[in-house]
Amino acid sequence: MAMASVPTDAMLPVGSAFKPPHEADVFWFPTDQEPTPNDRWLKANFPTGKDCVDGFRSAFALYVSDGCGREMRDKLLSELTGRKLEQFRSDGWLPFLICDRIYINAQAGVIVFKCQPHIDYNLEEHGVEVSLRGGKWHFGYIGDSMDYFDYWQNGG
Repeated sequence: MAMASVPTDAMLPVGSAFKPPHEADVFWFPTDQEPTPNDRWLKANFPTGKDCVDGFRSAFALYVSDGCGREMRDKLLSELTGRKLEQFRSDGWLPFLICDRIYINAQAGVIVFKCQPHIDYNLEEHGVEVSLRGGKWHFGYIGDSMDYFDYWQNGG
């Protein structure tokens, strides 16, 4: 069960192609060291809206560095028109993502943003997760970071 729902307005341009407000459900992974949400940990480790946007940009740069991501970027640049093309040129995939879930494992130092993309058929098929691990941002498909959350996968 989600511990909270948080507005994602601070993460704009993420989701800006859709009418706000958007909220993400936040899930805290209970561990022996951090069994319940810890405000002190969140204040020290949860990224600001600007940090999230910068992190999402970094993660999508990793996607573009992969052959598939590069091909999808080029395809979208040739197919999009009007406002969507302007948004894509300015902010890449970010305006077309809706971040709907955030998973936190404080003991492992992992925050995972699960996103639903609405522009790239490869990403629509697989889903997107952007994660912050060890102070670095990572791009992945849905499920790539779930090793950090085995407790939930095993019915815990």
